[in-house]
Amino acid sequence: MATPPETSPEVDRFSNLPNEIAHHILSLLSFKDFTRVGCVSKRCKRLHLSAPSIKFCEFSNVTNISSCDVHKMLLDSFDRFLNQRGDNKIRSFHFSWCFRSFLSDMFEDEGMSNCYCDDDVRLNAWIDSAVRCNVEVVQIVNSSPDWYQRLSSSLLLCQSLRSLLVDGKAFIGCEVTSSTLSNLEYLELKNVMIDNDKEFWEWVSYSCKCLKDLHLEGVSGGKDIIIESSSLESFSFNSACFLEGPYSCNLNISGDRLEKISINGVATGSSFMISAPNLKRLRWHGSLARQHNFGELPCLEIADISADSLFDEVNHLALFGLLCSIPRVKVLILSEPVVKAVLEQGFMSVQLDCVRYLRLKFLMLTDDLIPALITLLGVMPDLSYLLVNSMPILCDESKCAGFDMEFWKVQNLAFVDKIKEVTLDVAMVLMSLNLQGTSLDMLRIWRLWSFITFPNNVML
Repeated sequence: MATPPETSPEVDRFSNLPNEIAHHILSLLSFKDFTRVGCVSKRCKRLHLSAPSIKFCEFSNVTNISSCDVHKMLLDSFDRFLNQRGDNKIRSFHFSWCFRSFLSDMFEDEGMSNCYCDDDVRLNAWIDSAVRCNVEVVQIVNSSPDWYQRLSSSLLLCQSLRSLLVDGKAFIGCEVTSSTLSNLEYLELKNVMIDNDKEFWEWVSYSCKCLKDLHLEGVSGGKDIIIESSSLESFSFNSACFLEGPYSCNLNISGDRLEKISINGVATGSSFMISAPNLKRLRWHGSLARQHNFGELPCLEIADISADSLFDEVNHLALFGLLCSIPRVKVLILSEPVVKAVLEQGFMSVQLDCVRYLRLKFLMLTDDLIPALITLLGVMPDLSYLLVNSMPILCDESKCAGFDMEFWKVQNLAFVDKIKEVTLDVAMVLMSLNLQGTSLDMLRIWRLWSFITFPNNVML
C-alpha cells in the first residue's frame, strides 16, 4: 500500500514580495490589521516599520471607543509605532480622530469626564514626526463637533509636502508668512479657522508657486480672501454656513493658468472678483454676489449656473453681468430660476452665439417657461444639442401642453436648421410641447428627436 506523500511546509509568499508591492498591500489595511502583520515575522516587522503610508483613521467613530482607557490605549499604541519606526521615510500620513472634548461629554455620565489623553499635543508631535520624515501627503480629519485643534506650524513649513487636506475644526496658518516657501501642489481646507488670514492668503499667493489645486469649504477667520497665483489651475469655494446663513466674505481670485472654478453657497452680502483669462470651466451654484466683476472669459467652454430661486434686482444685475462675460461658451447649463430671470429682465442683448450644447434643469416643465425658453433659444443660432431635465413631480394638466406645433413653427428660431439632438427628460411630468398628432413636419423642424422619455418609457 502506497504511503501518502509528505505535505510540504506552507510558503510565506508575502515575505518574499518586493518591498514596494508589500508596502502597497500594507497601505490597504486598517491600522489594527497593519499592526498584526508586524507581529508575524522579523521580515514583516521590518516592512511594518518601514511602510511609507501610515493610516490611523478607523477609530474616528466615537462608538468604537468604549472608555477613556481604551481611548488612551489606542493613542499609546500609535505613539509606540512612530517611535519604533524612527526616521524612515513617510510618503503619506492619514489621521482621523474624534478629539477628547466631545468624548469627555459622552463619558461624563460614567464618571470619566476627566480625560488626560492629550490628543492635541500628541497629534502635533506626530505631525512633527511626519515632517521630520519628509512626508509628502497629509490628511487630517477631526470629527469632533466642538473641539478646535490647533495644528503644528511645522506642517505648512514642510518643504517635502505636496498635498494637504484638513477636514474638521482646526486652526491653521498662525506662523506662515509670504517669505515661507512651499512646494504644495494640492491644498484642501474644510471647516478650518484661518489665523492671520491676510498673511495666510499672501503665503498661498506668493510662496506656493507649485500650487495647482485649491479647495476651500467652510473656511472662516477673515472676510477678505485675496489670491493671486501664477500656478493655480483649479479653485473651488463653498461658503461657511452658520445659524444665520452663509458666511459673507470678499473673494478676489486671479491667475493666468486658472482653468476651472467652482463656487457654491456664496452669501448675498459677499463680493466676488475674478481675473482668469484662460478659464475653461465655471460652476456657480447658489446666490450671486452683490458686488461682482467676472472680467472677460474668452476661453470659457463650459458654464453651469444654478442660482437660488430668490432673485432680487442686485442678483439680476449680477446674472446679466455673468452672461455677458461668457460670449464664447460652448456648453451651457442653467437652472429654472435663471431661465425665468432671463424672461423677467428681457436679457435680449445677451449673445451666446457659440453655444452648441444647452441643458436646462426645471423643477416642473410648464407653459409659463416656454417664453423664457424661446428667449434663450433665440440668442443661440448654432445650438446643436438641447437637453431639458424635469424632476419627477406631478403637475396640473391645465398648466401644460398649451403650445402646439403651429406655435413653434412661427417662432423662426435660427437653430432649428442645425439642431442634431433634442432630449426631453420629462418622466412623470406632462410635456409643454403638445406631441399629439406628431407628424413628419415635426421631425423636419427638429431634425432628430433622439430620446423623448415618457412615463411608460416609450421611445419615440
